[in-house]
Amino acid sequence: MRGINDLKNAFGEADGGFKNNVYHTLTELKKLEERKPMKKKSLLLVAAICVMCLLAAGTALAINNTWGIMDFLSGKRVGVEVLPEASDIVQTEIQQEGGIVLTDVTQEGGESELGAFSVREAIFDGLNLYIVVEVKPARADYLLLGSGTMLDDPISNMGPLFEGISDTVEEYASKNDMTLISTSVGLTADSVSLDSILEADGTLVYMLYARYISEEPQVTLEISCTMAEVVNGTYSFEDIKRATLTITLQNSGILDTVSNVSTAEYSDCGIRVDKITLIRTPMEIYAEIEYTVTDWDKYTAAAGTGDIRFEFINENGETLPRGASTGDSGVMLISSDDDRTAPRYMHTASIRVTVEMPSEITLRAFNVESKDRYEAHTFEMR
Repeated sequence: MRGINDLKNAFGEADGGFKNNVYHTLTELKKLEERKPMKKKSLLLVAAICVMCLLAAGTALAINNTWGIMDFLSGKRVGVEVLPEASDIVQTEIQQEGGIVLTDVTQEGGESELGAFSVREAIFDGLNLYIVVEVKPARADYLLLGSGTMLDDPISNMGPLFEGISDTVEEYASKNDMTLISTSVGLTADSVSLDSILEADGTLVYMLYARYISEEPQVTLEISCTMAEVVNGTYSFEDIKRATLTITLQNSGILDTVSNVSTAEYSDCGIRVDKITLIRTPMEIYAEIEYTVTDWDKYTAAAGTGDIRFEFINENGETLPRGASTGDSGVMLISSDDDRTAPRYMHTASIRVTVEMPSEITLRAFNVESKDRYEAHTFEMR
């Protein structure tokens, strides 16, 4: 009997847009399985039927092939898992005749001569921002490039629409008589990172991750948006079209918080872990680890030119998967009389969310540059 993997060869090669639609079908099935458990055989049968129907029809009339937060997390990140209730805190746009109405989100601005920026989906859980920004080109022959995309990059890097195409970005644009438009989005926050993908109708979609800690019930943010036409492989600063997209997001809040019962000495690297705070949301467990340097010589020998950080490990010494945010935010000095008198640092990190807060966690110290591993200690949490 043929498996589902054999279906891809049964009807010949599909184009990129079709593959994108199939991908989204299976993604929606995965979401359905998380909401309402199904037997594995039943899920495989449904998946096979859906794929076969798509192949037979050659189209995806009833499938939403737009990318949202959960699509980016499952399709562009490895090993990311969130709680089922994460879908309840997504603030989404609703298309209505005469304009776009955003549920729990207000926005204004974002328009330029070359295209328009708007928020499609957003999550703010009091710790992190997850924002999907769509960029609509002003003309159908504009090929929008994500931030950091180079002309000699493979066009296949821009998403599943271009799977199997060996052209560079510049070659693809030239063959299809398209004008290259460089774009970017920015936000004032910590640990900002971006991902992007191009959809079938020419819309460029950004996924913006950022650390943003606030207890306010809602926050108003400004997203800087830029576009510029690429001519002869470059563009001038004078030609950049700038716009500001102002949005207001609701704070969905955290689920619970725990902290360590006792401290621990890491004698081989000259530090003492004083306080560990775990904060759980539907998206991840955010961790703050405060430690004091107790032996300067040991600390400098262990840290070298970098610093000491911590990783969460299981009983087998394996590192726990990261949460939905971009993870490690680094180390900051939080108190010190001088450089050599018991300086106190805080390391912030992220791990995969669990249904219940862990009652204990194990932390292993390591050198951020050399990756040398040091002691590990287990902490009771409550």
